[in-house]
Amino acid sequence: RIEICDKIINEGFRQEPMMLMYHCNFGYPLLQEGTELVLPTKKVTPREKWSANYVEEYCRMPAPMDNMQEQVFLHDLASDEQGNTFAAIVNRELQLGVRIEFNVKQLPWFMEWKSISSGDYVVGLEPSNSCVYGRTYHEKRGNLHMIHPQEEQVVCWSFTILDGASQ
Repeated sequence: RIEICDKIINEGFRQEPMMLMYHCNFGYPLLQEGTELVLPTKKVTPREKWSANYVEEYCRMPAPMDNMQEQVFLHDLASDEQGNTFAAIVNRELQLGVRIEFNVKQLPWFMEWKSISSGDYVVGLEPSNSCVYGRTYHEKRGNLHMIHPQEEQVVCWSFTILDGASQ
């Protein structure tokens, strides 16, 4: 298990935007045809029309394919009463996986970036305090994450290696 706690301090004298995304890439050998994403997803939203063609298969990895575009999915994840949730990638054949644990009060957005193109076979799991659509998206909605002058924010999350069928 690896635990990460980032401390962000606004040492300035005005409120500033603080957009934070943890882009965690996983590839071979963990990522193979049949590898699964395990997510407590309440709702999956494709980022664009192209990704909408693959929304039903968001949680399974096919074999690499030549010249495939990336796919991006936004997930609304369930959490416990304290806001704790997770995302996992599992290769049952290898009996190996990785679970990312985080709190939706700190990182309310979760995106899945999938590139199944040959030579670029990877999946990114992305807990974030902002959406993949960027700053303008949040400014228009009035929900851009800000950090006040002299404020300190701590964001903690972890990776756990899943080794063996029982895990």
